[in-house]
Amino acid sequence: MLSQHMTVLLDLTSQRRDADIWAYICTNMDVLQQTYHRVDDWVRRLSRTRYAVLVGVVSAVGVWIVSLFTNSLNLFYAIALGISNILVFYWFNP
Repeated sequence: MLSQHMTVLLDLTSQRRDADIWAYICTNMDVLQQTYHRVDDWVRRLSRTRYAVLVGVVSAVGVWIVSLFTNSLNLFYAIALGISNILVFYWFNP
């Protein structure tokens, strides 16, 4: 009898915990959406040159960080990719 009451109590607590978790996730999703739109608006207002430089720097840093974890540290490839991305994004202005 006591075990049945404990099982029901545990089920109710887990349901409440699930509801609290979903409320927390939904609240944080609003914050994430606001942040995404704020960054998106900022990037859309960048000039062609600044956008190309941003893409080049982000891609070069990303490749360099990944190369740190794959034991193939090659700064030359990261810099070459960054420069080529700057040129391509400036030239074609996607």
